[in-house]
Amino acid sequence: MEIELAFLPKFNITTSTARNLEIIAESKGVIENAPLLPAYESRLREEARLRSVHASIRLEGNRLEEVQVEKVLKGQNVKAWKKDIQEAKNYAKVLDFIDDIYQKRDFRITEALIREINKIILKDIDDKNGGLYRQIPVAVQNTKTGQIIFQPPEFYDVPILTRELTQWLNLDKGISPIIESAIAHYELVRIHPFADGNGRSSRALAILVLYTRGYNIKRIFSVEDYADEHPDDYYGALRKSDETNTLTPFVEFFAEALANELSKVKDKVLLYSQDRKLREKIGQVYLNERQWKALATLIDKGQIERVEYEQITGASTKTAERDLKDLVEKKVVTRIGAGRKYYYKFNP
Repeated sequence: MEIELAFLPKFNITTSTARNLEIIAESKGVIENAPLLPAYESRLREEARLRSVHASIRLEGNRLEEVQVEKVLKGQNVKAWKKDIQEAKNYAKVLDFIDDIYQKRDFRITEALIREINKIILKDIDDKNGGLYRQIPVAVQNTKTGQIIFQPPEFYDVPILTRELTQWLNLDKGISPIIESAIAHYELVRIHPFADGNGRSSRALAILVLYTRGYNIKRIFSVEDYADEHPDDYYGALRKSDETNTLTPFVEFFAEALANELSKVKDKVLLYSQDRKLREKIGQVYLNERQWKALATLIDKGQIERVEYEQITGASTKTAERDLKDLVEKKVVTRIGAGRKYYYKFNP
């Protein structure tokens, strides 16, 4: 196999991609300029981190449910396979690692950095191979169906291909950060430089590229969630790009995924920040952690039932009743109905 000395990705910006890039830019502006209460922003960030961890590991066949991942990230015990639990812990550590490094002065994406990401991903799972380039042939597979997507390059080509990718990433190319992130994601998947953890490494690299190009967007969005919800489209776009020798299909998918995700986040942010009077009112009322957690549902739906409050917060029936009574006394909600048929209406 003849290796080119320079990585020069081929792609076209389709009508769909152009439209989604506009949606992303508009959503980004709204989200970054929305006056969010610190408690809201913190909650959205925690939610995004949870969704990212769950989606990225589930795409690789992990069996943990989102509620189990949440418990793992909180340090709580979960009855599940040890490897599944470790994968969740490790991907969370990768996201924390990215948060720690992306704003450093003179930051550059290097081979060593990509290897470090993979090393963290495989910690206590495959320490022998974590962060080391593979010495064996591998195949890119849809873990949901078992279908082979494509065959990556030979292992002896991995070092130079990865080096060329990082060299390209560190150039001033004048293209959209969204497209650059999509290309980084696809190319690392195509190279498949490691024995395991390539998908997670590629998605982490995509996040890192976005963050370093000014698209951290308060870190309240998930790159991975849409792909997990649409795995056939995700793997299909990877396969089409390989078959056509152009990144256009995957760039189009990636832009659609990010536009969809940021549109949802934008709508939620607008709900949280649309009424200044509401923000001032809630900001002056003390709410415990459970009440803040349920407040998002109250704002989204306009009402909540006690059983729903228990499910959202994990509170017992007595605790839920006490919390809701407190919200009534603070005039955040009004109890509607009597007997067994009642609910709590949000007071905007």
